[in-house]
Amino acid sequence: MLTWKKFPSDINAGLRTRRYDLRQELYRLVPELEGDPLPGTEYQGEKVIALNPALVASDVHEFDLLLVIARKLEPPAAIETYEAALSVYGGDLLDSSAVPKYRWLYDVHPQVALTFRADYQAKYKEARLRLAELLANGPEAGLTRAEELYSGLCAENLDDERVWIALFRIHERTGSSVGLDGIVRRYRDAQIELGTTDVIDSDKVPLPANLERIVNDIRSRIGGGAARA
Repeated sequence: MLTWKKFPSDINAGLRTRRYDLRQELYRLVPELEGDPLPGTEYQGEKVIALNPALVASDVHEFDLLLVIARKLEPPAAIETYEAALSVYGGDLLDSSAVPKYRWLYDVHPQVALTFRADYQAKYKEARLRLAELLANGPEAGLTRAEELYSGLCAENLDDERVWIALFRIHERTGSSVGLDGIVRRYRDAQIELGTTDVIDSDKVPLPANLERIVNDIRSRIGGGAARA
């Protein structure tokens, strides 16, 4: 993003000058750089010029690329790739104290910072969900990591029954009735926090009918085998 403290009278001429200066600086810093890192065809309006990601990329580009690759891989390789993508995600986009608080980033359409931040928060959540699913359906060695991911997602989305059910089923696979009871208690505590119940004793908070049925089925299957705490 190229910015001015005061916009020039001729925006297009100003952008051409800025683009030229930045292009020369990139060539100075990276002599082996080939091609145009700031192609004129990537002009996106008066505030933004996109760098050519084939030549100049950031951790954001790497995160996106890893997600694209992971979707095409078999589970073992996909798990490694999703983990690599999550390791790149160091925090919400443009949410650092080091980011200049330009007005147009936040309160001028299309609110660049807020829009991009929400987009990448959604991608980050989806990557964790997909990784957790792969681990939960894979070898037993991955169940601890799957539980960690689902637990974090439950904490962020207290009313997302899909994630809670996935967490219940982790303990179905491990055969841990104690673990299952602990997660059910956490779910009940979450309902008190959300205000969806007037009951204040978490042990007495009723489960929704579908969750009650799933939990009872899991308890039955755990009880039919060798239960492990």
